Amino acid sequence: MYYLGCHLTMWVLSLSNAPEADKAVSFWVCQQRRWYKLRPLMEPGPVILEFRAPMARITLNRPERRNTLDLFSAGLLEQCVRAVSEREDLRILAITGQGESFCAGADPEYLAQIQAAGDIESFRQFLRIGRNLLLLLRRMPQLIITSANGVATGPGLGLILASDWAVAADKACFGETSVSDGLFPGWTGHWLLQERLGPSKATELVILGQLISAAEALALGLINQVVPGENLKESTDQMTARLCEAPPLVLRELKKSAYENHYRRCEEKSDFEIDGQIRCFLSEDSRAGVQATLRNRKAKFEGR
Repeated sequence: MYYLGCHLTMWVLSLSNAPEADKAVSFWVCQQRRWYKLRPLMEPGPVILEFRAPMARITLNRPERRNTLDLFSAGLLEQCVRAVSEREDLRILAITGQGESFCAGADPEYLAQIQAAGDIESFRQFLRIGRNLLLLLRRMPQLIITSANGVATGPGLGLILASDWAVAADKACFGETSVSDGLFPGWTGHWLLQERLGPSKATELVILGQLISAAEALALGLINQVVPGENLKESTDQMTARLCEAPPLVLRELKKSAYENHYRRCEEKSDFEIDGQIRCFLSEDSRAGVQATLRNRKAKFEGR
């Protein structure tokens, strides 16, 4: 295990395929045009990155929090994805979650803390990281495979929708539940849902905030494959191997062709969404919704 020390922030990476001889030497990574040294770390962090060329794997590693994201883990996830995007020897990036969840959205404890502190800039930064991350997943030359082992909501659903191939365990469930927290959907989630389902059906799912099963998600076209939970890793590895055998130049051009026209519209739409998210986040209804989520009860909204 290695970490990247950047001021007071610790970026955690796992280079599991490094030869034993190489593990004794220094590793370096470029962060914002400056080079930093990677040094050994005993415990894995909230995001684990593994390189096994020609593929890489990212694992969300907060199982005790259902792999929810706060500002730190979201920033780390973006940096890990960016590190993969810059490697020409990598063709595939697989993303999964540790434990029984894929990613259950934004961490409600983090939201409650920054609401109490009035830290709007932290929330704005969290939203921008999400926007940049999902656009990067679409723009990067590597194909993205998401492997949903459990619940995927909010940012977790965004990761699914931004991927090129999504496989899910039969027990997995999906949804955009921000409305129940008094929040406007973040991480371009509403826009990506509209892209897949059209405005009417996407808005229906967001307004109702209901979780749908893996079978329903497959029927709607939100995911590509459903397998028994015990076969999820095997099925993901099989698809990864299959894509690794395909001609890489063709795959890169196909991905570029598929999404090229969506970038500008998504950027414009996400800027509009961030403004709406900030307004909702400042409301009393949002505070009530976040607190209700933390206490596992239903919120009462007053329209303020």
